[in-house]
Amino acid sequence: MAITDILLNKQDELSQNSKPLNIVDFAKSKVGLGVDLYPAQRFLFKIFYGLPLLETIEEDDPIIIRDKFNEVELHRFSEKDFLNFLYNEGRINLNYEQYLERQGRPYIEVLFAIGRRGSKTFMVTMLTGQTLYDLLRLEDPHGYFNVLYSDYIGIAICSNSKDGAKRHYNSISNLIANSPFFNRYFVKATAEELILETRKAQELKKKGLYKGGYKIRISCFGVSASVRGDSNIVVILDEFGHYRGSDNDRKKIKPLDRMMYEALTPSISGFVNPDGTSAGKKFIISSPNGCKGMLYEMYENAKIYNQNILAVNTPSHWVNLRVSKDEIKDYYNKSELSARQEFGGEFISNSENYLNKIIDRVYACVDVRKDNVMPKNISPNINYYLGIDLGLSWDGCAFAVGHLEKIRPIQEFMKPEYENMVTKKGEIYVIDYIKYLKPIDKNSGVLAKDEVLTTLKDIIRKFRIKKGIYDQWSGELWTQLFAENGLRMLEKKNATQQLNSEMAMLFYQLVSEGRLILPNEPTFIDELFSLKESVAKNGLVKVENTLDHDDMYDAVCRALFLCFENKDLQERNITMVSNFTGVITPNSNFFRNNSSLDNKASLGSDLLNKNFRKRL
Repeated sequence: MAITDILLNKQDELSQNSKPLNIVDFAKSKVGLGVDLYPAQRFLFKIFYGLPLLETIEEDDPIIIRDKFNEVELHRFSEKDFLNFLYNEGRINLNYEQYLERQGRPYIEVLFAIGRRGSKTFMVTMLTGQTLYDLLRLEDPHGYFNVLYSDYIGIAICSNSKDGAKRHYNSISNLIANSPFFNRYFVKATAEELILETRKAQELKKKGLYKGGYKIRISCFGVSASVRGDSNIVVILDEFGHYRGSDNDRKKIKPLDRMMYEALTPSISGFVNPDGTSAGKKFIISSPNGCKGMLYEMYENAKIYNQNILAVNTPSHWVNLRVSKDEIKDYYNKSELSARQEFGGEFISNSENYLNKIIDRVYACVDVRKDNVMPKNISPNINYYLGIDLGLSWDGCAFAVGHLEKIRPIQEFMKPEYENMVTKKGEIYVIDYIKYLKPIDKNSGVLAKDEVLTTLKDIIRKFRIKKGIYDQWSGELWTQLFAENGLRMLEKKNATQQLNSEMAMLFYQLVSEGRLILPNEPTFIDELFSLKESVAKNGLVKVENTLDHDDMYDAVCRALFLCFENKDLQERNITMVSNFTGVITPNSNFFRNNSSLDNKASLGSDLLNKNFRKRL
């Protein structure tokens, strides 16, 4: 007899229900969260627990599938048809007929790979709540599972960070506090744990026979190699795909994802129903993190060996209908590759050409009449910023100067049609000058420090540079040389993966939206089209040239970053009428035709400002 069968014969006099609730009913009930599930959420909970699926749209709200930006409706499915749709798309490891064959037998292990904003926190809370509900409906869960009364029955939730663990802890705490069913069993809370007592403990207390024990513990903690599994009936591994590369991943004998899996999941094996079926479950819920690690390995294996594991993969907006289309577009506007992983839920493996999908937009940013030479005159009302990529040997040194304009300066385009791809008003980022110093013999040649300093001083003097940055890989040598030469406007800024990702996204977005002006420097344009993009940990973008140089690109990105970081200061100094820049009247055809531009260029500077301020 399974746990559900026993529960059907028992009635909790304190509950509003005469029989136990499945997870879908639990979500709607005041005992649970009292919420209406989105159709795809309802579907997922059903297949996680092996519940019957609806076969027609008329039986309930249909599952609506929209395009990649969550805008245009593409399909309407019943739960049955949605399962087959996922199977045909290679996003689940069984079809409806196979599902019916194991009807009523919940999976021991569930693997759910979904994009960001896909309601993962909500799902973890629901799975925890349902497990807790099932346990507390039993009169004596310790006796039912043959667990020592002095031991905790555990629900373990491991997240890839302390912040993630705290988020789950707060969500589950609110569930317990606001539920009349749960809060009467609540005992205490510690920093990472919530303790509840069972009905057996309360009955013994009433009789004066209670000597301790008979408790349930919910643990929420960040990933750590020191974690060991207790007696857990359910283990939830949140953001499992990102355990590798987390703050606690020290790359010891085993990768951290495998260490955590092996430490926590065996504990569920001790929870067996009287009929011999497993009551313990493993839920692995995560956004993808490339074609690597245990998450990807398990997902691929589940397609072949699917006896006890259910593997599902969906974009975030298929599950959570409220994912903002603007947020998705904004992410695509910065990096399509990263957006496909972060919102599309794809396992991205190979690097792709960084700018080849927007080649025309790159050329539209080039001012043909703006030769890459140092100008004779500059405006005293403009703040100029300097991006530097330093080196003395094979990599050489690159310098880029940029500034910000409110109205697009006069520009000559390579092709007339390019004019409709650029923005005339708003924040216009201008790269004024790019300089690259390299040894004549790239195998053995070395740049002289005096040559680098002379070039740098000339640029700083000519443009009256407000601020410049270089990365930490140049070492303390340059920091000392800059200080000795009075170049105190230059600052060392650590080129972290996060910062490099932000710079790459900013560059891509400025090109996509036509908010960038580049000098007519063919070697720099050639370098741009040689760059490769890949997705690093946590959806961060990595752009590099694996075969040749990317020094000019790095310098330009740093100059643009400084322009963006200091744009509020620049706005106070820019004059609306300037004989220096020249102004062009906005072309009304551009604004009339703007809706025809591709999605990457459809967002305005408001989104750029808002989203990058959050990150910076």
